[in-house]
Amino acid sequence: AGVGLALAAITLAGTRLGFAILDWPSGRIPAHHPTAHLFDRLLPYHHHPYVFWSGIGWGMIVQAPNVVTVMLLGGGLGLDLPFQAYCIAVPCVALITALPISFNGIGVRELLMAEILYLYYDVPKSHGAALGFLWLSVTVATGLVGGLVYLLGPPLDKQPDSWASSLEEEEP
Repeated sequence: AGVGLALAAITLAGTRLGFAILDWPSGRIPAHHPTAHLFDRLLPYHHHPYVFWSGIGWGMIVQAPNVVTVMLLGGGLGLDLPFQAYCIAVPCVALITALPISFNGIGVRELLMAEILYLYYDVPKSHGAALGFLWLSVTVATGLVGGLVYLLGPPLDKQPDSWASSLEEEEP
């Protein structure tokens, strides 16, 4: 719990510092300078923090099922790791596997899980790699189920209108 609170405090402090750094040059850069456009794009997040924090919140909501899935897979492998280990390893590994350095993060996920769990929790590298491979297997299996639902569902031109258009029709 202490590590999680420390990471949350560092994130909050880093965010405040980052916004302060963005504020400083905004009035000092000439409008015709190429970086002025960059600051104009980033400053709305400073002036409307709800947008920034809602993005952070949705990111946590999206990552939570991944953390739980990998935690259950780790339990199935007999790994006795604290919940915090998964809360740290899974989002970090997911972030790196999103980089276009391999096809679907294959190999990167397994290597990172093996290294992180070995370095910080003394888990044998073979167990960490197996956990990464099982995580990939679950991801592929759920993607296949979704693909089958899409392929076997009604054709797109036969589907009813979206809920948004039905709301527009109901308004007087």
